[in-house]
Amino acid sequence: MAQTYTVRIKNGTKSVKRCRIFLWWKKYTCIRRENGRVYYEKKECSRREKNHMQRYCRRRNLTCEAVPTQYTRSSNYRSRFFAKHPSPTGKYRCAYCGKKKPKDKITIDHIFPVHCMEEYPAVRRRAALLGIHGSNDMKNLCTACMRCNQKKEAKMGIWILKGFLGKQPWYWPLRRILTVILVVFVLYLGRKIYMPVVCNWINTLQK
Repeated sequence: MAQTYTVRIKNGTKSVKRCRIFLWWKKYTCIRRENGRVYYEKKECSRREKNHMQRYCRRRNLTCEAVPTQYTRSSNYRSRFFAKHPSPTGKYRCAYCGKKKPKDKITIDHIFPVHCMEEYPAVRRRAALLGIHGSNDMKNLCTACMRCNQKKEAKMGIWILKGFLGKQPWYWPLRRILTVILVVFVLYLGRKIYMPVVCNWINTLQK
């Protein structure tokens, strides 16, 4: 299958709005940002069309970004995830905090953020080492509550490890078992080390 691209035309030294008729004719969609700026985007562009638009933007001092389509956000990744991972109880566990939420209150998060996959080839290479060859690859998706999703945003680091571990079905039972073992161990140490000290202190006060 031939490689396709998502092409974005942005302001350079000149405003992209001057070319809006040409871009409309080429079936580019106008995207408005929160800061009021606009850019034009078209998905599933061929390599030939991408090269043509790059030459067009250089002549008109505009910025042209071309990202392989598989690294951009798809429109159906949420429905595909739920179709492949049905829940008999209707609830899904957040991969980051472990809380269970119903389907309508859970989000589907990209463990390697879409923005990082689009912008940085090094992140794509790192994801490829884990068998992930696109932002919407099932291996790169996990369930997350809205609070954790907003908190994570486009962060990586420890969030990547938490995402991959948290989506494993064995992780949360194992974590509970290890937590119980740790608590018992701490109580045992407290009894062996601190209880004699406390008893001696009490005896001293009584004398």
